Amino acid sequence: MSRAEAYARWVLDPNNQNATGHLIKLAAKRFLADLDRKDIYFDEVEANKIVNFAEKYCCLWEDKWRGLPVSIEPWMAFIFQQIFGWYYTETKLRRVRKVYVQVAKKNGKTTIAGVLNNYHLFADARIATPKIFVGANNEDQAKICVNISGKLIEQSPALYEFIEDGEVNLFKYKENIVNIVHKSRDGFIKPLSKEATSSTSAAAGGKHGFNPSLGVIDEYAMADTDGLLNALESGQAARQEPLIFCITTAGFKKNGPCFQQLRRSGIEILEGVSTDDNYLPFIFEMDKGDDISDETKWPKCNPNIGVSVFPEFLRSRLNAAKNEGGSKMVDVRTLNFNEWCETPEVWIANEVWKENYHGFNVKDLQGMECYGGLDIVSGLSMNAFVLFFPHFKGEIHAVLPLFWMPNDAIRSSNIRVDFESWANDGLIAICEGNVVENDFAYNQIMKMLELYNVHSIAFNLTLLNHDIVQSLIKAGIKCNPISQGYRSQSTPTRAWEEMLMSRQIEHFNNPVLAWQNMNTQLGRNKEGDIRVQKLGGINAGITASIQALAQFKSVSANESDDQTLDTW
Repeated sequence: MSRAEAYARWVLDPNNQNATGHLIKLAAKRFLADLDRKDIYFDEVEANKIVNFAEKYCCLWEDKWRGLPVSIEPWMAFIFQQIFGWYYTETKLRRVRKVYVQVAKKNGKTTIAGVLNNYHLFADARIATPKIFVGANNEDQAKICVNISGKLIEQSPALYEFIEDGEVNLFKYKENIVNIVHKSRDGFIKPLSKEATSSTSAAAGGKHGFNPSLGVIDEYAMADTDGLLNALESGQAARQEPLIFCITTAGFKKNGPCFQQLRRSGIEILEGVSTDDNYLPFIFEMDKGDDISDETKWPKCNPNIGVSVFPEFLRSRLNAAKNEGGSKMVDVRTLNFNEWCETPEVWIANEVWKENYHGFNVKDLQGMECYGGLDIVSGLSMNAFVLFFPHFKGEIHAVLPLFWMPNDAIRSSNIRVDFESWANDGLIAICEGNVVENDFAYNQIMKMLELYNVHSIAFNLTLLNHDIVQSLIKAGIKCNPISQGYRSQSTPTRAWEEMLMSRQIEHFNNPVLAWQNMNTQLGRNKEGDIRVQKLGGINAGITASIQALAQFKSVSANESDDQTLDTW
């Protein structure tokens, strides 16, 4: 019995119910069912070759495992043996042309990719001129994967002999291996450049030397478009047994090609909704309804648990995320538990918010230096101006908000909060009618500024020509525009989160700001940058607080306040 078959039967054993998720169970059923087909067959001898290569000739390169032989775990063998073990009965050609592996961090993804690359380069006798291109969300990530393949070679005595004999060359840039060339096989492993992914180069194929026998895509979850995958597949047109291998951890881009194409089509194949004989998906996920705190379910998304990722590590990560909340929890759920996330329901937990009330008095702020943040949504909504007081009490920073909105908006609102009570308590400035006049808002801001030593104010770049901003500038207030893009917003947003998590903010128990905190969610881009999602004024106080913090940090870092706050 092959290792792949043994693993499939183990997966479906009722005694191992919690060891794998529903999608891996479906993959096991698919494998066992395919063994009975007549149009394809499983060649155990061919399937064993990559496993034997890895365990006999490859050694690990990192940490305490450095120099030790590679051990192919059962779930890895389930993947490898299917790639190289399935053949068509009539043509005798390999069946598998595309593979998708989704698994949490620290589960040996780099080892899997490195073993696959090196087997294809050194030992896959069915492939002449092995051309291996490694792509990723960016070229630097692709180079990391190539470097890992090279490190495997360096630590493996049997493979390193090829270097000593001059058959294989490792080309380095500084300490990193960026290109691997096998002379006698006329093959290589190299990162995929942006030029190679262009439609012209991909279509030209052999003319430009872009004729990949194996295309490896690392961390495809972060891809914005399917251009990389399309380029690799187009470049393989002349190959008789081409292979695309995508390996990734879940990400944030649910509208991206990884989630929408590879993962979705993989699930449809496993569930029998569609068919694609050449595609093998392996999705190691927890099942819907599983509690992330239930440690018995962790092997579902961490198949290498106890080998390269350990329960105590996952436990510490999860506990830290529970304490810190916000983007930390999203990172842990995504990276360590392989769950696709976009944003938490609530960014900063209410318990954390409450603990940022230290009981200080607002009157203590009078005369102190501060920095302003302005968020004007529209005259029809709640708008906010916030002052940020750095080091109000030692390491405690204070925020003081001003809110304004039209009276008719209160009456017509279907939001279940008591705006009228807040207005009666002086927490919201109310303008009669259905829209706030700009002069009214400007006067409210100026009354507030008279009490404090305002250094400068940050505002949304799109408000540059707004009447309120122009009036503030004419009044001699230093005002700086700040872009609302991810790159500009990510650093101050993370700083705001860190201060709250460290209980370094004093918000004076302002109920409006507390309510707005509960309405605040995060958005992410493909690089993992974050920013607050604007929700029509119901979180304007939080966004204004972040602008004020950005203004302070920018001035502190650059000792100049006459600038657009694109970066710190």
